[in-house]
Amino acid sequence: MYGFEDELYGDVVQLSLTYKHISWFIFHPIFIPSGGMVGKRAASIWVYIEFIAARLPTLQIKCEKKVIPYLKFNTPGPNPCSSIIIMKKVASLRYGVIFKKAFSQPDIFKAFVKDFIGIELNIDQVEMEKSFDPPIGNVDSRFDLFAEDKQNRIIVDIQHVRYADHYDRFLHYHCAALLEQVASSQDYHPSHKVFTIVVLTSGDRHKVDIATIDFDPKDRKGKPLNEIGHKILYICPKYVAEDTPEPYREWLLAIADSLDEEVDETQYHKTEIQRIFELIARDLISPKEYARMKEEYSIEQFQLDKFEKGHKQGRFETARKMLADGLDSATVMKYTDLSPFDLATLSE
Repeated sequence: MYGFEDELYGDVVQLSLTYKHISWFIFHPIFIPSGGMVGKRAASIWVYIEFIAARLPTLQIKCEKKVIPYLKFNTPGPNPCSSIIIMKKVASLRYGVIFKKAFSQPDIFKAFVKDFIGIELNIDQVEMEKSFDPPIGNVDSRFDLFAEDKQNRIIVDIQHVRYADHYDRFLHYHCAALLEQVASSQDYHPSHKVFTIVVLTSGDRHKVDIATIDFDPKDRKGKPLNEIGHKILYICPKYVAEDTPEPYREWLLAIADSLDEEVDETQYHKTEIQRIFELIARDLISPKEYARMKEEYSIEQFQLDKFEKGHKQGRFETARKMLADGLDSATVMKYTDLSPFDLATLSE
């Protein structure tokens, strides 16, 4: 049992505490009074706690553990409210403008590349929206983030909308960065190794945290020949798991954590990740960046609508063929996920 001074009524209320995690409340974990409190008093205390928490001046301080000072516990032992955590409000890393704002910082970019590829880059700047002039091939490929030193060329691309061809799309970008280095037919050996990291923030149909294209040839026993060092990494923060190894795991968790626009800074230890959270803090986003975020969101919705329309049209075609082959409506709806109304429109 715990007791605290009720500042509404001026007396001490005895209550028991149950520990429950409520993800939608501003704090988590939060301790909910239960037992011995009924009727108007219970409702008043709950509303009062919510109101005071929302007006604490310390809410603007970044993600420190806070105790609501209005709960004065009069029993010995640790204060159970000492673990209440304020979530830091951030802009989501799903937006290219926000991702590039953070990861274009050389110190953050170098740390990210080192942890995923194992390379110590020697760079002073990271280019954004990099392209080659003249373009390589029939498509003018553009790289979200691009950096290179004397030995390595690094490309990082961010994508939120799911495209059916994104594996091929980024393979093309990677190859363009390779082909641009070949000056003549006398020497096909590129001066730089090329590494591409693709961040798929909305996930992928294969539902894996990390997938790799390794260009190095292997013998028939699978032993690499160490001839070609180029690589492509596809990373999906959405599928980070308990067995995702470090140092990948903390980066993936941090990116995934930002997608709902609030993060718990206390869960991260890397200096560069703390820097990312500072850079993308919601109150530091400029009007121009907000405008770009809105544009990106509108483009994403348009692409998703096109995809859904095309996907549904494909299901209509499948349903027509199934019905023509004599399958009953229930079976057709089961395998095409169409509604009775959809099937009715096919017969019109």
